[in-house]
Amino acid sequence: MPPNGGGGFRIQTLAVLNKLYPAKICMQANVSYNFVKKRAFFLRRALLVICIVVLLALLAPVRRVLYYNSFVQAPCVITAKSLLTIRESKSNSRESKSNGDAGVYGSYRPQFSYTLTLPGGQQVRTKGFEGPDILVYSTKEAVQHILDRYRVGEKKSCWYDPADPQRALLVFQGFTFGQILSSFAFFFLAFLIFVPALAYCLEWQLWRYIVLRTRGVLTRGIVVNRVEQRRRDFTINVYTVLYRTGENQQEGVARHIQLMAPPIERHSLPDLYNIFVCYDPRQPMYDRCGKFPRLYRIIPGVVGSLFFLGLTLVFMYEALFNLYWI
Repeated sequence: MPPNGGGGFRIQTLAVLNKLYPAKICMQANVSYNFVKKRAFFLRRALLVICIVVLLALLAPVRRVLYYNSFVQAPCVITAKSLLTIRESKSNSRESKSNGDAGVYGSYRPQFSYTLTLPGGQQVRTKGFEGPDILVYSTKEAVQHILDRYRVGEKKSCWYDPADPQRALLVFQGFTFGQILSSFAFFFLAFLIFVPALAYCLEWQLWRYIVLRTRGVLTRGIVVNRVEQRRRDFTINVYTVLYRTGENQQEGVARHIQLMAPPIERHSLPDLYNIFVCYDPRQPMYDRCGKFPRLYRIIPGVVGSLFFLGLTLVFMYEALFNLYWI
């Protein structure tokens, strides 16, 4: 019967291990494979994901720089002006009533209507004020101060999009370096969340199970170590399983895999020297304890991949096509 304690368990399993696997190979597998191979595996994927995230995050600032640099000037005449209320609410607090204040809070911005004269003589009626950034004010007095600076009928120079003259601005700020950084930072953080999650679902939860099911190889391994990890509400055992790859078990490469399981009774312990391991002969990191994975194992990978792919595509659309002010 396999022992339940940590020290005796390791001594007896190592005794069996020395008969089946030479100590030199076990040490080489532990140091060389588990550290170097895993580090290289995850490092390559981490670098690839970061490169993809950076490229996707650059879509927004590059697209906006190209777009706003295409704006040209043309004369325009102001035909109307107004104070636009975005949001407004009233406070019924006792302090506001005692001070005789209505307690009105809101967001306001100026809006102008103007007629743009294109180089060919065509006139375009549109409205707006400033961009790409739109400043919103908390008081009507601040907006009224801006409105008073412009007169109806006054001639000004406006900036407009040659491809769509309706997109015209009375005050054009240009796409500054600060806007480039803020745009890049926003989309970088967004893609930094979605792209790694998408990569994990695609490769580890979907592709790995497909590969193990189609070209996986079954072998048998043995437990060489067990570590009991205590969590806040439960305890789990982490088993380290050693197995060999290749048709010739005596000459194959020794590999490790970890199996996490809840604590079980002594008489219910599995056969520690006869554990099935399914591995991919082409990719060493694709392995699992047990036989060939069933088809339903790919369901979380499919659902997660579709979910994070949808979010990634939404932000790609925002980066490429949502160029206009409100």
